[in-house]
Amino acid sequence: MSHKPKDIWYQVDGREVNYVEQPAGGQYIQLCRVIKQEENLQAPPSTLILKAKKVDESEYTTLNAVLFRDECSNDFNRLVSKFKIKQSNPIKVTVPGMSLFLFCLLLIFLCHCRIETQQIHSFIHLLSF
Repeated sequence: MSHKPKDIWYQVDGREVNYVEQPAGGQYIQLCRVIKQEENLQAPPSTLILKAKKVDESEYTTLNAVLFRDECSNDFNRLVSKFKIKQSNPIKVTVPGMSLFLFCLLLIFLCHCRIETQQIHSFIHLLSF
């Protein structure tokens, strides 16, 4: 895998670190679009959550169009330089969706409702005799 100095390293949750060429045009949403396309993600580009951190920091900064404009002058080179984005320090990409905890709660609720519905139907059936 050969890459150019202008490549932007990123990592989607649960996947390997990857890179894309800097999008032309200097708009933040273009980076989201390129990552969506490269990773074949189902979520709309505008819903992707991108975070970056400086190598010597532990806190991530959420990237967005305002930060990209105000702190990077809509320049991907400045973004890469500001956060020292490289293979060992990629942009973290989160695809929004239901968390596993919320999914489990929903599943428990639906199972509970189904059991109650079955009990009610059985009770009504008994009353009909």
